[in-house]
Amino acid sequence: MIKLAIGVLFILMNFSLDKGDLSINILPEFVGWLLFLSATEKLKTKSEYFDKISGALFFMSMYKIADYIVSMLNINAGMIATVFFYGGIITTALGLYLLYRIFCGIEEITVKDDVRVKTNRIFTLFKINVVLTILAYLNSVTGIYYNYLNWGEMAPGLTRPIFKLLSMTTPNVIAILSGIGVTFILVGIVIKFFMILFTFEACTDYEKIMTERSGRRK
Repeated sequence: MIKLAIGVLFILMNFSLDKGDLSINILPEFVGWLLFLSATEKLKTKSEYFDKISGALFFMSMYKIADYIVSMLNINAGMIATVFFYGGIITTALGLYLLYRIFCGIEEITVKDDVRVKTNRIFTLFKINVVLTILAYLNSVTGIYYNYLNWGEMAPGLTRPIFKLLSMTTPNVIAILSGIGVTFILVGIVIKFFMILFTFEACTDYEKIMTERSGRRK
């Protein structure tokens, strides 16, 4: 169970060190997905929520490794950047779904083993985080806008109509959206911190109680 808590830490918290053109994330997200993949293989017999998500967890791990390399090399323009920009939106939605199953699985295991830990707080914060994640993409709208200004007609064909449409938006509106997006991101960081804290609390309490029970049987 503790692997799941550590995985949540790597997935929800990102700290980068920038040096020249290199940007190194010291808490790479792909590590969290690999930890989930490892943990769920052992836990899927204890909860149906861990069943049948191995493929999705493997995909997320591989995608995040590739994304880590792209981010580390600071590739922020061209076709590769475009693919990972839209891929990021898709994998964000998939990631939220997988996190939901992970949290449900933790809750189901604790209930089956009659271990009383507080998981309701995690779900409350998770719901808030989902809303904030969606709203924070307002900040990404500005990224599309500025990409159009930088790339113009050189933008990849599939994204050019979107860039052109957003270019008609006034800079003042874009600035407001950017400010709102940044605010949601900052609030989201606080929410994620407490999600990590409560997940660690639930998982460590579970492990402690199960270890004590095992000791009594011996």
